[in-house]
Parts: sequence; C-alpha cells; structure tokens
Amino acid sequence: MKNAIPILVLILLIVGVVAGTMLYKQQPNIGSVTQGNDYYATSTFNTGLAHGIQGTQMIKKGYGSLGQITITQAGTMAYSLYDATSTASLTGDDSRFTTSTSLLVTIPGSLVAGTYTFDVDFTYGLLLWEDTAGYSTSTISYR
Repeated sequence: MKNAIPILVLILLIVGVVAGTMLYKQQPNIGSVTQGNDYYATSTFNTGLAHGIQGTQMIKKGYGSLGQITITQAGTMAYSLYDATSTASLTGDDSRFTTSTSLLVTIPGSLVAGTYTFDVDFTYGLLLWEDTAGYSTSTISYR
C-alpha cells in the first residue's frame, strides 16, 4: 500500500502533462509581422506639442533597422539620421565614425507630408541630428 501512493501520484502527473500538451494550442498570428519583428516609433517635436524629439538625440542604441519616416506635418525642420553612438561620433571625437560613412538618411525641411520607406540597417545606434530647427512633425519607425 505504501508503494501505491507514489505510483498513483506519478500516474496523475503524467496524465496532467499529457493532457496539458494536448490542450495547448499555438495562438494564430493575426498581424502581418511575426513576433519580435515589430517596429517602434517616436515623433519629432513641433512647437505647441509637449512631447517628441527636439534637437539632437539618441533614438536607439545598438543594432537595428530604420523602417520608415512619416511626415505628418510638413514644415521647415530638417534632420539627419546616423548610424552612431553619440554626437561625439560625428564631431570627430571618435575615429570609428565619419559623417559621410555613418549617414543613413537626410530629411530636408521642404519634404512634403507622406510616408517614406527606407529599410536600412544600422549597427551602432540610431542618432537623430537636427540640421535646421523648424515646425514640421514626423514619426520615425525603427526596430
């Protein structure tokens, strides 16, 4: 009788594991992007708004991909996106970088509202450098 209790517990455990694996179903992928490949977004600053990027800022550190930029309000703000770790990377303080080799994209202030797709990879980080201050607003998608 003493041996029957551990055997009964073992049988119940095995039945529970088998039933659990049979009942578990992988959730279907509803969206068009597989999990882990989704994009993040940030917005550039527009006067009158209390959020977004203003000036030169690091958007993402490390490896990633610049997906697209959506100009939501055309204006005069011009900026560039670099594959860099800091502003020191672009001012010559870091010999690994030059502004010509690490430039990913330049967004002129005269660019009309719309979505512009780039799908460009970066290695060190995504750095926004404000070339000309202004009043345009855009959304930068990256992963």
